[in-house]
Amino acid sequence: MAAELNFEAFHVNLRNLVAARGITYKQLANEIGILPSTLSRYVGEKRYPDLTNIVKIADYFNVSIDWLIGFNGESFDVLPQEVQDVTEMYMIASPADRDIVQAVLNKYRASMEQGKETRTPRNRGREFRDASPKIIEMKAK
Repeated sequence: MAAELNFEAFHVNLRNLVAARGITYKQLANEIGILPSTLSRYVGEKRYPDLTNIVKIADYFNVSIDWLIGFNGESFDVLPQEVQDVTEMYMIASPADRDIVQAVLNKYRASMEQGKETRTPRNRGREFRDASPKIIEMKAK
């Protein structure tokens, strides 16, 4: 008896991954080299992905193919433990705390876009120390 695939988990996992990454579907499609309309059909449950695109999506998000298509409940088992811990804590964080995390991540994204390396051995952690009063002030509001 052949196993029948249920792609409901794929659709849900894909939507959650895109939301967690804070990107648009168009950005994802461009990054992995597929048409935005194809990705839109995947998200809208109007088309099932082919294996090539499943691999591209799993690779982009650094998740296992098994998890992406719903065979395995562990979404981040391929990531280092500290990244798994951060992900789990983020998932249970309040919206206000998530806003703070996003503010810090946006700071690093902006630095990366400008071509600046913010984590050198000499200044590692300085950005967090410099940002701490601002984060505390944001949280107090």
